[in-house]
Order: sequence, then C-alpha cells, then structure tokens
Amino acid sequence: MPPAAQTYAATRRAMGAEAFDKAMQTGKPLPDILQRDTAYLPQRQAMPWLADLAEMEHAAAESIITPAKAPLDTEGLESAARDPMTLDLHLQPHIRLLRSGWDIPAIWQALAAGKAAPDTLPPAESFTVVYNDNGNAAVWSVTEAAYVLLENLQSAPSFALAASAALRVDSGFALDRFLAMLVQQQLLATE
Repeated sequence: MPPAAQTYAATRRAMGAEAFDKAMQTGKPLPDILQRDTAYLPQRQAMPWLADLAEMEHAAAESIITPAKAPLDTEGLESAARDPMTLDLHLQPHIRLLRSGWDIPAIWQALAAGKAAPDTLPPAESFTVVYNDNGNAAVWSVTEAAYVLLENLQSAPSFALAASAALRVDSGFALDRFLAMLVQQQLLATE
C-alpha cells in the first residue's frame, strides 16, 4: 500500500496534517479511528462524513493492489446465461462498495481539487463502487438498485437472487443495460 499521506490525501486535507499524523501514529486503521476513537469526536461532529471519506480512500488503495481475475466477456455471458435462473455471476475481487449518508465522491473530488472541507453539507445518501481500472482506482457513483445488485453478487453469485433484490428497490431498474456495462468495464470475472 502507498504511504498513508498518499492513500488518505483527501482525508488528511480535511483533518489537517497534525491531526492526521497523530491518528496515523496509533497504528490502527484510519477509518476505525475516525469512527470509534473519542479523541476524534469533535472532528466527527464537525465533519460527520470524515470516516466514510477515509473508508473510500482505503478502498481505493486496496482495489489497486488486488489482482483481477479473467474477465467475463459477452460470449462467456451468453453461454452462461442459457438459464438466467441458475446464472452465477462473480464480481472482480478488486471491487469495493461504500454506502454512505453523504455524497462521498463529491466531497473527495472537492478536496482533491484543493478546496477546503465543506463546513456545512446536507446529508445525501450515496452508493459508490471503487475498482481497479488498469492500475488506477476508479470511483463510480451508482443508483441504490445497482448497489444492491452488486452487494448481493458480492455475497453470493446468484444472478436471480441479486436481480430480484435490485428490482425490489427499483422496479424500473435497467438490469440489462447495467449488466452490459459490467461486462464492458470488465467488472465480472469468469469465477
């Protein structure tokens, strides 16, 4: 993993270098410290999204070092999809999911662009997918239905169960287009 200051660049910017360095000296994972350590309660109150931001940056660093498996292509999907009720789909192991009560990708982008941490920010639920895109961490905001589909596939590869969970969230979810995007982005693995 890269050095902590590089891994958590946006979190460090939000916290300030001194508070960040002090947190990193504990040797514990930064997201855990920010969620549980009472010494960081004032920062949690001022920036309730801070632990989720650290979690997203941690996920990005982990996804980069996690190797991909052979991607499932359209031919492989067609042959596997003869009976959609028994279709198993495997996500790439480098995919990380983050659900937050804050728009973490927007906060991350603002901090990465050199802007100060937002003082006030309305809660806004976000569903984020972080994955390895040829050695770079890609951050993808998705709908709740897409997130539920991916979350279920990550737990168990049954497409039928994952699809029904996603469609319960949003009956109009374009499952076929989202599945095509997953294949195109090589986010599905052969196993």
